[in-house]
Amino acid sequence: MSYRVLFFACLLGVFSSGVSAARPANTLQMYTEELPPLNYRDGSHVAGYSTAVATRILALAGFKGEFHLFPWKRAYSIVQEQPNTVLYTMARTEQREALFRWVGPLAQRRIYLYRLSRRPGIRLASLADVRPYRVVGLNGSAAANELSQRLPDVDLLLVGNEQQSLEMLLLDHADLVIMLDWAMQYHLAKLHQPGDRVTPALLLDDRYQYYFAVSKSTPVATVAKLQAAFDQLKASGELARLQEQYLHVKY
Repeated sequence: MSYRVLFFACLLGVFSSGVSAARPANTLQMYTEELPPLNYRDGSHVAGYSTAVATRILALAGFKGEFHLFPWKRAYSIVQEQPNTVLYTMARTEQREALFRWVGPLAQRRIYLYRLSRRPGIRLASLADVRPYRVVGLNGSAAANELSQRLPDVDLLLVGNEQQSLEMLLLDHADLVIMLDWAMQYHLAKLHQPGDRVTPALLLDDRYQYYFAVSKSTPVATVAKLQAAFDQLKASGELARLQEQYLHVKY
């Protein structure tokens, strides 16, 4: 290795160490993705329901937070590898249970097939009843993937964003749309549509709840403080007020 390369390698190591050391011990790195209304970019800030909850519990627990909005896979990898990091908003599944420590729950994860309220003839008693209808969903979403796995022959149209999928339902380009309940209320409000414009036709999944996922290398005492702060927020009624404000859904 040349002296020049060695010098810059040492300089980079010193600089990296300085950045790490500059972070106060009571500061947590908060990672999330673009998933409104739970988490999203609002100008230069990260906003949304889960972000509001995170800000409050950090303050109650005596921590500061630095918020980062990254692609999900990158954020997931960082939180698995680095201490004092938190990933949100994550469904707490059996596959993920042992990979993180958990704080919450933030909200129930309920996936529905929705129809237009003016189409009462669409009656779904079971998943098999979906076959005659065209369904629209978000490309790459867990909800759409689950439907296609459980009903491989479904007429499923995939689009690039949830608002587009709702617009297709409203324009009669699809008979049903797959969406989480809080996401439906959010997108109806964004499109200036009344909440009763659509009706749930079939519940697809309500097995999981959303949580903050904390890196396993984060001290257990830190996680306990965060959970205690969350419990305090819930007991005070503030959590319910934030859910109604951001999700337009009462839990």
